[in-house]
Amino acid sequence: MGVDPLLFARSLKYYKRPEVQAAIARHGLNREVTVRYGPDSFGKRPDVIAYPGDVLAFAKKKVTSFHCSEERWRDPLAIVTGMRREDLDNIRIGWDLVLDIDCPYWEYAKLTTHLFVKALQDHGITSISVKFSGNKGFHIGVPFEAFPSEYDNKETKDLFPEAPRAIAQYLLDYIETHYISVRENTISFVDIKKISFKELQEQINEDLLIMTCPDCKKPRKEKHKMIKYQFVCASCNYQDKGDEQYKKCSQCGSIMEQFVARVAGCPECKSTQPAVQKFNVQALIEVDTILLASRHLYRTAYSLHEKSNLVSVPLAPEHVLDFDRKMAEQDVVDYSKFFLDPTTVPRGEGADLMAKALIFQTLLDQSAFEERKQYKAPDEAIGDEFFPPCIKRMLQGLEDGKKRALFIFTNFFRSCGWTPEMIKDRI
Repeated sequence: MGVDPLLFARSLKYYKRPEVQAAIARHGLNREVTVRYGPDSFGKRPDVIAYPGDVLAFAKKKVTSFHCSEERWRDPLAIVTGMRREDLDNIRIGWDLVLDIDCPYWEYAKLTTHLFVKALQDHGITSISVKFSGNKGFHIGVPFEAFPSEYDNKETKDLFPEAPRAIAQYLLDYIETHYISVRENTISFVDIKKISFKELQEQINEDLLIMTCPDCKKPRKEKHKMIKYQFVCASCNYQDKGDEQYKKCSQCGSIMEQFVARVAGCPECKSTQPAVQKFNVQALIEVDTILLASRHLYRTAYSLHEKSNLVSVPLAPEHVLDFDRKMAEQDVVDYSKFFLDPTTVPRGEGADLMAKALIFQTLLDQSAFEERKQYKAPDEAIGDEFFPPCIKRMLQGLEDGKKRALFIFTNFFRSCGWTPEMIKDRI
């Protein structure tokens, strides 16, 4: 394969080390593995690393890096592309929470990773792993053993990818709410870093303030409610819409009666709550949720990165802010550290975190995807005999509220399939 000779020579020399082979094989246990030949070509899938010697065998074939799945499998080689969810669940034995912190700004990549570690610790998680991705970011991991075996009468192993995705979204919201504040044009990240709004804006060149829906938390364009009015002409029954306080009928010139027709709401969840302005945390903090999908892979611990020639090295979570890329150079790496060590995990310590995250996601989903049925007017007009009692009584005559009744009748008859001529004759 077309691997640069110098890259091949460096990679082979590195992967010849027994401690490197053992560390990569240990990380790949019960996982689907794929290999990379230089920066542009991947090997076949699925594949595995059964023994440390497999790492060297791959390296001799010009493999430059190794990548593995978040999911753990009974037999990774039994995976077939296009398998049904049910079949994948049957051979999956677990999954690890792996957050891929992707940020183009090195100092903010470290800060973001630190904040996620702090958020996990705030939720009682002690079994936190962190490793340098090998180039510009970090991977944060929590072993499967930290989570309960079941949740809501479902096996936790089958809650993939929805559970880790929910946890990632929940933690992002938690960080935004508890660790980041904006006061007097200064942005504070707990007690770690303070920076002026203007300086940060110049550094990242992205919008730092966005309008969001207070219910579903999705971006919104408008800041305030936008009132729309329904206008009905009492003389000729003509209807129109607009924002103005009064309107003349375009048909007969009469002043039309004004009614509040609707409040422009969130396009996602239809909430009529006004949008709120808040700090755009995702301008700085990016979590690659693509990784949180079935069979997506990430670089194994102690694998090389083709572009930087650095090692994807594990590090102590408390030392993230002090980490320097020079610590990932091949000659200074300590190969004794474990990423996602399942042997020292307090079983179920992540139960509270997972429950909060899934409840949080459920509330978001209910808000964002609330069913709103659309009804089409019938082709044949519905007769009086099917009208509800309130409409029948109003048709008998009213002493007060005749204009409002006209508005109700017009909309009701239209929804019943009546033509404008039929409506005019009836009322």
